[in-house]
Amino acid sequence: MGTTGGEQWDTVIVGAGQAGCAAAYDLVLRGMRVLLVERADFPRVKPCAGGVTIKALNALRFSIAPVVRCVVRDMALSTDGGTVQHIAGPAPMLVTTVRAELDAFCLDRAVERGAVFSNRGTDRIVAVDQSPSQAVLRFASGASEAARFVIAADGANSTIRRLTGLKKVQRAFALEGHMPMPGANRRQLAFDFGAVQGGYGWIFPKGDHLNIGLYTQDEDVNLSRDALHSYARTATGSGLLDGVVGHPLGIDGHGAASSVGRVLFAGDAAGTCERLLGEGIHNAIKSGQAAAAAILSAHGCPRRAASVLRQEQAPVARDVAACARGAQTFYGSAAARRTALAFKPVTSAFRSGFAAGMTFRDIAATAALYSFYAVNPVRSITEHEQARAV
Repeated sequence: MGTTGGEQWDTVIVGAGQAGCAAAYDLVLRGMRVLLVERADFPRVKPCAGGVTIKALNALRFSIAPVVRCVVRDMALSTDGGTVQHIAGPAPMLVTTVRAELDAFCLDRAVERGAVFSNRGTDRIVAVDQSPSQAVLRFASGASEAARFVIAADGANSTIRRLTGLKKVQRAFALEGHMPMPGANRRQLAFDFGAVQGGYGWIFPKGDHLNIGLYTQDEDVNLSRDALHSYARTATGSGLLDGVVGHPLGIDGHGAASSVGRVLFAGDAAGTCERLLGEGIHNAIKSGQAAAAAILSAHGCPRRAASVLRQEQAPVARDVAACARGAQTFYGSAAARRTALAFKPVTSAFRSGFAAGMTFRDIAATAALYSFYAVNPVRSITEHEQARAV
C-alpha cells in the first residue's frame, strides 16, 4: 500500500520534470490518484538552456506566460568559425525560460489539479517490485509506495531503468553557465556549430542574463569548464560565468524498451531527447502525455498499457530517429554543415517550420513547401507580450 495517504495510488511518477508533470496533469484530469516523487524541493536547479519551442508550447495543456523570459524571433548561426548567418522573421521561433522556474510552474499546475507531490530528499529508491496487480517502489528508509502503474521520468541516468534490469539509454552531454547582464535587451539566439566536436556552442537570452553553453552528441567528448569559459570569452568578450553545471541528456530511445510490466518510461529516461540539437522539452511533454494515455487506456492491464504506449510515442520515436540520421550527416562533415547553413532555402525552411510548431522530421519531409507553412498564434506568447505591453 502507498505510505503517502495510506492507500494504493493509481500511478506513482518518479521525477517531476516536464515528462512527469505532463503525465500527472493528464492523469489527475481524469480522476486518477497520482503521486509525484522527487529527490528535491521545488524550485530546484535544473541544468537546461531553457528554450521552449513552439511545438512544445502547443503540446502543453496550459499557458506558461508567467515564466517566459524572452520571445525569440532572430537567430545567428555559424559553423567552424565561418560567416555568421542571420535568420529573422516576424513569427516567434521559441521562447526562453529559466528551467527551474518552468518546472516549478508546471508542477504547481499538476498539484492544483490534484496530484500529490512528495520530496524524498536523500531517501533513494532501492527496489522496484512487481506483482500481477501492482508495482511497489521501495526506499532506503524502509518506506514504500504502491500503485497500479509507475511512470519513470527520472532522467538520463534513470534509477528505475537500472532497477528493472534495462540498459541505460544513449547519452549526449551539455555544460552551461549564466552571464549576468542586467537590462540586456538581447532577443537573438546564437548557435556556433563546431565550437565543440560533435556539437555546438549556444547563447540564449534570459532578460537579465545570458545562458551560455556547449553541447555534444559525441559520448567520447569531455566537456570542460575551461572550454566553456573559453567559448564564452570568444563569443561575448567575457568569460565571467556563474553557476556552471553539466548534465547528460537521454537520446536515441527509438530503439530502447519503453516499459517493463507496470513500469512505463518517459522523457530522458526513455531517451526521447533528440540528438541533432539536444532539444528535449517537447518530446518529454509528449512522452509523458503518451504514458498517461497508455495508463488511462489500459484498464489495469500492463500489456495493453505497453501497446498503447508504443502507439502514442511513435511520432516522437520517428522524429528522434530522423534527428539521429540528421546528426550523423551534419556533425560528420564540416563541409556538410557549411553547405546546409549557406543554402538559404534550408535555413528558411527550418526557421518557418520551427515557427509553425513542426518537428524536424516533418520539416525535412516538406521543406520545399516551407512558404506555405501555417503559423498560428500561441497562447503563451500572446499572453506574455500582452502583459509586457501593459
